[in-house]
Order: sequence, then C-alpha cells, then structure tokens
Amino acid sequence: MNQPRWGAPRERRPGVPSGAFRRAFTLIELMVALAILAVALVTLILSRNTSIAEASIAKNARLSYTLLSAKMGEILSVKDLEQESPYDSGSFEGLPGYSWERTIEKEEVAGTGDPDNNRDPKEILKITLTVHYPIEMTEEEQANLSLVAYRLKDGDDANAVYAPAGATPAGQPLPGAEGTPKEGTGK
Repeated sequence: MNQPRWGAPRERRPGVPSGAFRRAFTLIELMVALAILAVALVTLILSRNTSIAEASIAKNARLSYTLLSAKMGEILSVKDLEQESPYDSGSFEGLPGYSWERTIEKEEVAGTGDPDNNRDPKEILKITLTVHYPIEMTEEEQANLSLVAYRLKDGDDANAVYAPAGATPAGQPLPGAEGTPKEGTGK
C-alpha cells in the first residue's frame, strides 16, 4: 500500500500556485486596493472642505441677518425719519466685509375705503435696508440681504410694517408694476 504520508508534498496542478503563495495578495490586487482607498480618502477630504465652506457661509448669513435686524431697529427709532437723507450707507465696526445701505422713499398709497378711519394715510415711507456680507472667507465675493419696512409719515413706531424686499403692505403690488390697476380704467 502506497499511501502518502501526512507531511509528504502533494502534486501541483498546473496554473495553481503552491500553498504559501495562495494565501498572499498579488501585487495587482494590492495596487487596486490602494487605488480604491485613495479615491475614498479624496472624496472624504473634498466633502469635509465643502462642509466647512458651507458652515462659513451659513455663519456669515446668520450674522448679517442679526446686523440687518439691529440696524433696521436703529433706523426706525428715529422720530423724524422723513427729514433724514434719502440715501445713507456705512460699515459695521469690527466686521470687515460687512456694510449696509439705506434708502428712504415716499410712496402714495390708496385709501382703505373706510369712512370711519380718520388716519387714512396718503403717503408712507418705504425704508429699504440692504446688508452686504462676505460669502467666503475672503471679502471678494459678497451676498446681499434686504429688508423693507413701511412707516406712516407721522413717525408712530407702532405703524411700522415689515415686508420682504419687493413687496408692499397688505399684498399690494409695487406701484408701476405690471398688473397694477390703472386709475380711471377699473382694470
């Protein structure tokens, strides 16, 4: 009986490496694994950088909204606002890249049609405040945030109405905009 012993070498089949080489990676397999790892790392680093940039943009927008609200409150606290210059601008102390512009316009508004309303204004003040703020860490790219407030000319702070830029109180279209009824036509 010719049986191989336990430690005796086995016959090699053609094209199959011996036992020691079958357990290790080939050079090609190792290079493919490293290439996949490199692509994954580059993707993660780019994703991290994008997240940091977007967080910076959100921080700047949040700060500009706070500055916009504070500056509008300061502007509306002036009693004789119609005596102020129609245009003013400036920057925020200690915040490079942040600036503001304010315009005051007088607008004619239609009456409410209520004969019991003794305070039927014919003219209101439209206060537009725009804050310019940096988008990125640099000051080259800027974004704008605007707020429009309407106030009766008599300076009563209780009559201030806030609206997004491009709107008018009570949903009335802007004067001169398309779709605005023309006087005398009823259309």
